[in-house]
Amino acid sequence: MPSKRIRRRPALATSSLAAPSPPSPAAPSVPPLEGYMSMPDHLAQRPIIGLFFLGILSFLNLLSSWSFSALAQLMRRMRNFLGSKPSTSQYKLSNLIAKDTADIGTGVFASVAIPQGMSITSETPSHTFSDINKPTRALAAAERGSEPPVSEYKPSEITIRDTADKGKGVFTSVAIPQGTCIISETPLVTFPDTFTPAEALAVVARCSEDDRQKFMAFTYSPAYANLDPVFRIAKTNCVPMASLRQAGLFETICRVNHDCRPNSQYFWDHTLGKEVLHALVDIPAGEELTVCYSDLLERRERRPWLASTFGFNCKCESCTLPPTELAQSNQRMAKLSEIIAATPMLIRINPVSAIAQIHQSLTIIEQEKCWGLGPSQAYDALQICVTWRDLPNAKIWAGRAAELFGRCRGLDGEDAVRMRAYARDPTSHILWGALGTRKLSS
Repeated sequence: MPSKRIRRRPALATSSLAAPSPPSPAAPSVPPLEGYMSMPDHLAQRPIIGLFFLGILSFLNLLSSWSFSALAQLMRRMRNFLGSKPSTSQYKLSNLIAKDTADIGTGVFASVAIPQGMSITSETPSHTFSDINKPTRALAAAERGSEPPVSEYKPSEITIRDTADKGKGVFTSVAIPQGTCIISETPLVTFPDTFTPAEALAVVARCSEDDRQKFMAFTYSPAYANLDPVFRIAKTNCVPMASLRQAGLFETICRVNHDCRPNSQYFWDHTLGKEVLHALVDIPAGEELTVCYSDLLERRERRPWLASTFGFNCKCESCTLPPTELAQSNQRMAKLSEIIAATPMLIRINPVSAIAQIHQSLTIIEQEKCWGLGPSQAYDALQICVTWRDLPNAKIWAGRAAELFGRCRGLDGEDAVRMRAYARDPTSHILWGALGTRKLSS
């Protein structure tokens, strides 16, 4: 099985600078503006003194154009630069009260009058994190009060055996609930994210004899039949270990076969240092575990790619629907592809319409059971609400994102924990109010 390509959402475009205009013809000299100081002619004829005097005049003109608040800000910066310390709090903690507000959760209130410009309170942090917007698995454990489960299933419950027409596959002998971590594995062998046949051969040569035999037991795509045996196995079966910029071959996870409507999804968990497989839906006992090999949304593109890359014509339930249902499914997936492509631009020019489109995309995702696309869509909607300071809708979308991240990456995973934190307090998001205040439709 080859490495699954990872979709990269285009970043929000930044405004570009306008092209420089051609130089205009020299304008006739004009007298200085009223209220501005100009340099005497006899100093202008002496370069060094003239430049010095010009610098003083420029500084004074700048000061005269600044507002009082700008000057105050400059003085504060100068004080900080010179090392003077701000005054400490003038108020007792008993004068500051944390209590519930009418509509924005808990707030801080003063029980005494506070004059303008006074320091109210000064604190040291009770906890610090390297990046509060990227909680680790340790934070998930702290939230739940225990270490997260790595895998809830014994090796005897997840087995590799022959299938009718797809070679070997991975099956479960027990029922698996949605969102559960099924397998977590360290790689049998790792390669750079891009590698040559010689590099692949050198990597496998360094493995133990037992690991080399396990590696060579994997099959390869007919598309790579003319390549070096080690290279073609690696090209066919390795999956990405994204944060490490490496690709790994995993003894069990790399045996999981493709389905356009998969029941599970794998990803590299950098906090565990393992590849993990999560259940996207409730999986009955005895069912084969499947993942989607491609990020191509439309079937007319995905099926030829699977055939040319892996050498098989997909015959999953989704690809063998009756003609009428298949046509309807194709229309839905074409619409989903259109929405996902248009969302980044729509977020900038019409956030209300973007929210409506994301609603539609999640409906299609549920109909087509392509759950792996859901979390990023819900998170886009959350960020729209956050940047426009829409608290009620931000809480709704944070909850939806937490549900979808929990389904795809586990309830104890980093992303699900972070979304639950945003559902409790959307104002903790780094983009809160970045674009102003606006009520968006939910």
